[in-house]
Amino acid sequence: MCAHTNVAMVRRRILLIVWCSVVASVGFPQVAYAYIDPATTSYVIQVVSALVITLSVTAGVLWNQIRTQLSTAKPRISVWFQRNFTAAGRSARQAESRSGRDGRDEVLDAELSQIVTAVLGGDGSKQTLRDKVWRDERSGWRRLGLAVVPCLSLPFILLVAGPLEAYGANFAALPFSVYLLLWTGLGVFALVGAVLLTIALLLRGRVFDVFISGLAGLALGSWVQQFLNISTGDFRGDQFAWNSHLGLILANTVLWVLIVSLPTALRVISKRVWNVGVILLPLAALFAGLVAGLSAVVPLTDSEATRAESRYLSYDGLTEVSNRKNIIVFLLDTLDQNDILDVLRDDPHFFDPLEGFTSFDQAMTRTTETFPSVPYMFTGSDYMWDHPRSEWYDKAWSESEFLPQLKALGYRVNVHTDRDFFYWDDDNIAGLVDNFGQSGLHVNRLEMLAGMSRLAAFSRAPLALQAGLWLDPDTFSELLRAESGAPQPYVFNDAYLNEYLHEHPVTVRETETGSADDTPQFSFIHLNGAHQPYTLTADGTRSSHTTSQLDQVKGSFAIVFYYIEQLKTMGLYDSSEIIILGDHGLHLGWDKRVLWMPILPALLVKPADAERAPLAHSLAPTTTGDLAASVVEAAGGDPEPFGTPFFSVPLDQPRTRRLYWIRHALDDSDTPFLGVFDVTGDARDFKNWTLIEKLPLGEKYRR
Repeated sequence: MCAHTNVAMVRRRILLIVWCSVVASVGFPQVAYAYIDPATTSYVIQVVSALVITLSVTAGVLWNQIRTQLSTAKPRISVWFQRNFTAAGRSARQAESRSGRDGRDEVLDAELSQIVTAVLGGDGSKQTLRDKVWRDERSGWRRLGLAVVPCLSLPFILLVAGPLEAYGANFAALPFSVYLLLWTGLGVFALVGAVLLTIALLLRGRVFDVFISGLAGLALGSWVQQFLNISTGDFRGDQFAWNSHLGLILANTVLWVLIVSLPTALRVISKRVWNVGVILLPLAALFAGLVAGLSAVVPLTDSEATRAESRYLSYDGLTEVSNRKNIIVFLLDTLDQNDILDVLRDDPHFFDPLEGFTSFDQAMTRTTETFPSVPYMFTGSDYMWDHPRSEWYDKAWSESEFLPQLKALGYRVNVHTDRDFFYWDDDNIAGLVDNFGQSGLHVNRLEMLAGMSRLAAFSRAPLALQAGLWLDPDTFSELLRAESGAPQPYVFNDAYLNEYLHEHPVTVRETETGSADDTPQFSFIHLNGAHQPYTLTADGTRSSHTTSQLDQVKGSFAIVFYYIEQLKTMGLYDSSEIIILGDHGLHLGWDKRVLWMPILPALLVKPADAERAPLAHSLAPTTTGDLAASVVEAAGGDPEPFGTPFFSVPLDQPRTRRLYWIRHALDDSDTPFLGVFDVTGDARDFKNWTLIEKLPLGEKYRR
């Protein structure tokens, strides 16, 4: 076959591969997650796929041609010298002139055959395709020695070391112990490693080399990527604007191609160098991952490392109310006064169902995160990030009198929220909360490891893939399952809560004899509210694609409205005190290091026996810290030890309120701090906000 035919065939193959990759990208697009534009993601993946494949194949063809030219340079020069400067060469030229063109071709073919034989070390025309890609003179033990580190490095990073590192960074939000994660990861790692080693030993020749090179390149890339990541925020569930970093994503993808191709390039250049590199490169990545994982979990205290739920906050009593007196608090996470204004601009009559409610339009929060905003409402204790959460929770709950006071007033207490936002150890709230589940909990180990491995892969994958690897933090709270027949743990899932309320209508609790229960009840129901990702439609159902912040807020209120409507139908609305509030208001993003605008959480309150009037507005300088006093007053107790109730805050007296603006570190070079603001006067005017100091978060800083 002539050289022209070979070149044409290569070109056809390149075009075929590129065409197939584009068709595959269009026909099988990547799943788009809630916070990224699916169209843009699909285009990026298509372009990158075609670019990578085209460059790879083209580079391979060009390299082979260059290698061939360099390898045959010496014999070709020797033949040229002999033809032009020796007696034999002159005889050959004379023979060519006598025999014409055919003779010249025969001589050239003979010379080319000699060159090929010299370069390839034999008659290359008799070597089959199977021999080229499959023939291997190495023994099985030799291949095993080359395969062990590449086959074990990547699984160890993703199943053991990476999850340990992720656990150390997010342990407070994870309802399982590090030991359960470790032993599960080691077990699955042993299985996956054995499978990869078996596959490697079944392969031979160049196929074996390519397989091992690919694993080594991926392990190396996963290590290097940790130095190339951009700040996407932490484990909170906030959306991230990947579309604004397309240039970095493309550059990062090209770099990944080069890194992953490095072991293969070593194989082409030198087999001896490849034999060493294919072991050392993934070994370095494995060692770095092990060090990172151990350094993340070793500093954990026993309480942090062994954390597991034996008792839990359940769905029990969520749709049961008292026949006499109810105090119901709906916490809509991140709900801000701006959200209320946006809804009103879109639909001035949206809040008509809130009859008798008053909106406190300049209410403030204590901190700017769900933790410690929620436990502060219940305990009145500030967490300053100066010691571990476990110690702070123990002290805060031991000194809090809010829930003990409600119990003393004869109230049944139901709290439906996440453990991380309410308590640390079972003893913190034992005897204070009636929906505290008694059944033992079980963790789905495979789902646990899958989620943690995905979280580990998020920081080790190319930027182009990280959007698809993002993980909703609620995934881990849903891993817990109670025993059959027992109430299930409460999880943050507004769409599921909406379904639950429709399947389990609000009813009056019954006594053991079947009569209506007159025991007064306090219920605290925590919803995702205005928090990202935006997955709710305006009617409170889950959407299959990204919705808007406006739809998310409307959807959360639709769930609250449905609950309220059932109270009205039952004739219990007027006698109930109902509070709707946000925990920390608008989140400005972690990249904002200077506060330039007010942060005002929404606060809407309906006292018991209030007249069913349209939504009213008040400029009383209230705070979410006034919740305990307001609830105790509504329950018939003395609010003074707990502060000032919402409707007792005077309008005409100055009241200085404090906010701790939490700024986590963007990266290892950044310093986390608390911005301490005092606000006197109308909180809607940022001129009344004074930055008192910035408190650096020290060595005992915990996420």
